[in-house]
Amino acid sequence: MQSNRSKAKGQIDSAMLHEVASLYRETNPSNAVDWTWQSSIEVTVALIETSDLRIAAPPLTGNAEDDNGPIAHLHSELGSEFQMHVPDEEIRKLVFEAVKVWAERNPLVLRTALHESKKHVRQLSRWREESRKFNWISFSHRGHGLFEEQLIPAFENTTKMSGHYIRELWDKSNDNEIVKKWVRLDATPGSDVEAVLDLYFYSALIRGRYHDELAKQAKLQITHHPFRARVLDPIDGTPQTSLTVPTGVMYLAHIIVADSFGAKTQLERIDRWAQSVKRARDFLAESERFFEPHQYDLKRGAAKAARQIGLGTSSAKLELLSEEALALMATLGTLAFKQHLQGWEYLTIDRATKALFKGSGIAKVGGNLIAKNETRLRNLADVPAGRIERSGTPIARSYEEGS
Repeated sequence: MQSNRSKAKGQIDSAMLHEVASLYRETNPSNAVDWTWQSSIEVTVALIETSDLRIAAPPLTGNAEDDNGPIAHLHSELGSEFQMHVPDEEIRKLVFEAVKVWAERNPLVLRTALHESKKHVRQLSRWREESRKFNWISFSHRGHGLFEEQLIPAFENTTKMSGHYIRELWDKSNDNEIVKKWVRLDATPGSDVEAVLDLYFYSALIRGRYHDELAKQAKLQITHHPFRARVLDPIDGTPQTSLTVPTGVMYLAHIIVADSFGAKTQLERIDRWAQSVKRARDFLAESERFFEPHQYDLKRGAAKAARQIGLGTSSAKLELLSEEALALMATLGTLAFKQHLQGWEYLTIDRATKALFKGSGIAKVGGNLIAKNETRLRNLADVPAGRIERSGTPIARSYEEGS
């Protein structure tokens, strides 16, 4: 049985869901880049904890129904109950036009965002290369090219390329054989591949603005892929609410992500993850008090929940996975916790959060860490429309003063 809330209150950037497909492409999970891990954990937590968040509809149309790649497979396996309805076409056109004008007027913001990401984000070059090698063919087919034709004037302002050259690249990016060739080639400085790679990621940044503006118009909450944060206008002086996630739910999310690696192929792993997410959300909707701190050793409670939702591994393996989830969160807390789980890690284990939240007004209650002025992520529908921002604790910040 699904939650009795039938209408989603907020949306998850579809680029975050696509990182799940990227994660399950890896032979060795430890090879996945930081944003891939971070987004995969965040999406898993969000989808099992609340039915108020769904995956945002992409701004592109194109040939999505004909795409048979892993990303299309992932959307198909989750099903319509996890997806936002595509907004009215007239609203999409108005929002996209506003974002297009913004992009044409703010080339420095776009250049700085991409430059700062290249400079400061660990493993970004590998993340960009993997996006090119594994996503370009299906993206080009799905979206009529590797970037939006309407944004060519903005790209001309932002880059040193002429509008004529950018249009040539856009035309080529609609040719499946050329895109296949680009995927095989190295992105050497001055090459078409390097130029399109930058245009592709400028386009991704601008789509973050599109999703944000659409959420604002629809009075929804939204959480963005971390890559897009640098082009979003700050929201200052408006009400904010800290969103909490029970420790046991965090453990369960880790078990689901880890357990899905037990399948052999990328598509089989995606299937296993999607089915586990569906079952876990149903289970938690029906068992709202399951993870209260006084009821369980939360590691064993998560393993018990995993058994009850029918994960395909043995009880002993699930117990081991719960221990591995604990170890993973502790290890990431000391090594790369901010990169992998920044934001949604708010309620994990004391060892992994103590340093992150020192002096931030957090009190410990029972087995959980509780922030002042918080609400559980499950109760997102009670929070005013706005943006879910990462700042150690995920914060739902309202778009409007006094909301």
